Amino acid sequence: PSEIPPIPAPLLSALLALDEPERSSKWLRCLFEEDKDEAITQIALWQAYQARFAHAVDKHGRPLLPAAEFIKNVSTTFADKAAAQVQAGPVQKFIIKGIRIRDAPVDLSGRPYQKCMWTTPTPDGVSTRPCGAFFMEPAEMFTHIFSDHLRVPKTASPSPTPHSGSPNGDGVEGGAPETKPSTQTEKFTNDEGTYRCLWPGCTKFRNPTPIRPAQLAAHIKIHLPPASSFDPSSPRQPSWVSPAATQSFSFLSTAVDERGDAAGIPLTAVLVLRNLARNLRRLGREEEEREDEREAGGGRKVAKFFGGVEGELWFVFAHNKSLASYLGDLLIAIAE
Repeated sequence: PSEIPPIPAPLLSALLALDEPERSSKWLRCLFEEDKDEAITQIALWQAYQARFAHAVDKHGRPLLPAAEFIKNVSTTFADKAAAQVQAGPVQKFIIKGIRIRDAPVDLSGRPYQKCMWTTPTPDGVSTRPCGAFFMEPAEMFTHIFSDHLRVPKTASPSPTPHSGSPNGDGVEGGAPETKPSTQTEKFTNDEGTYRCLWPGCTKFRNPTPIRPAQLAAHIKIHLPPASSFDPSSPRQPSWVSPAATQSFSFLSTAVDERGDAAGIPLTAVLVLRNLARNLRRLGREEEEREDEREAGGGRKVAKFFGGVEGELWFVFAHNKSLASYLGDLLIAIAE
């Protein structure tokens, strides 16, 4: 990531309750991670820290660390794996080498937040980008999508009126009014409105569609990330490490006996085909023997009957373990 992500509200509240230098250390751990190949400028790091906690000086009476102390605390927080350096070049840059921005913040226990990927317009209105808000629980993200993106009215709000304008780019047709922050007693109405799904890659409700929120909710929930099963005691893998590439294989299954050997109609069919191939080859050789074309003639007769299905036989041979050995005999009989 090139931008430092916003801090989720619960995490910000927890950080504001701490004193320095613990607060800056926890903030660094929540938003950054070790990476020996990456770096961030000291000024960007300091400005992000200032912008996030400057307002807390007056409200909570907990002053910020001076710039020099803050930069020194970065190395302390990451056990000297992050170091202040001067990057040579046409314009010298003062950087912190050895850390990178996390793909998603983690809370004080190290549990990762999940990012809302709902497509929203950029400030200049030229293109779109993911929403970028972070949530710990799927239910919180669902409420966020319904309230802030789809703007589904609450029970305390008036029902939406039909709109015929063009989509406003945020999942709701027309200019539906933005609702106030919800309370725990408020519920979403189920009055039909015109909505669309702007989750990346989804085509289900890509165009504005008249639908009730209850029906739309069932669809939105398939996009939500699963509830985290985070274990604080397990070793943490850096977020920038991609899982190893895997390749999946699917196999065909047919009837087997108690020993795991092929049985039933599939086995009978393969044995019949094997015997046909062997007999056709023998018959062809006998017929062509008088013309001195024994092998060539036999091969032509088998190819005439089995050539059209040989590809399918190889497919079953590759994908059906229980029939593979029997199909091998059949394919040998065809190829001889």
